[in-house]
Amino acid sequence: MFSDIYKDRRVSLLINSLPGAFLIYKLDVNGEDSLLFLSESAEELWGVSHKDAIEDIDKLWAPIYTEDLPKMAKSIQKS
Repeated sequence: MFSDIYKDRRVSLLINSLPGAFLIYKLDVNGEDSLLFLSESAEELWGVSHKDAIEDIDKLWAPIYTEDLPKMAKSIQKS
């Protein structure tokens, strides 16, 4: 899997020193989404650890206002 490069300690240190968040997002043809990688800054930005978000992406979307979710989903589909 291409995300294995992020297991390299040097790459991980570099990514986690960047401002903001770095993620590898996967959207299947059936609409199921998941995170293959999420930098450690997720906790500071979204209040959820990167490990928890990778295990359950719904924890990452939970703080988003319900009325904003359809627009966000449409934006993701477009991208």
